Amino acid sequence: MTRGNTQQFLNKLSSALLLDRYAERRFTAVFDTGGVPVDINLRFRGMLCNCEPKFVDIFTHTRILILAETGGGKSVVARAAVQQFIRAQERVPIFAELNEYRGDLAALITKAAPTAVLDLNSSVDGKLLLRTYSFSKPMPKRHKSWWPLFHI
Repeated sequence: MTRGNTQQFLNKLSSALLLDRYAERRFTAVFDTGGVPVDINLRFRGMLCNCEPKFVDIFTHTRILILAETGGGKSVVARAAVQQFIRAQERVPIFAELNEYRGDLAALITKAAPTAVLDLNSSVDGKLLLRTYSFSKPMPKRHKSWWPLFHI
């Protein structure tokens, strides 16, 4: 894969996921589980134990899940993360909306990026291409209780 091909994909992705009027979010640990029992008390561990980490700090972790109330901006955070990864130029973000998911994750991902980007052996300038997968589930107009998911 060439640097030009990669940049072309990133430019297309960036223009498709524009952020107008984006305001950086604050991230905190969940103290109220909504009645769901928590067997491991994670809120006192890791990056959320003593502070409210910044956006860029959150995305240094290999796997994250953003949960918020309906309209809380989860999909916007997913799009902002893609833009952050494009700016950082360390990983190639693969973005897919889960409303297209039909039980075959591989097919969903294949629709989201060119084969050359998804090939695990792809490299650019002799460096193995690293990827980040970002999934978002936009809120349908008639179903206000769906939860978008973001996972790296």
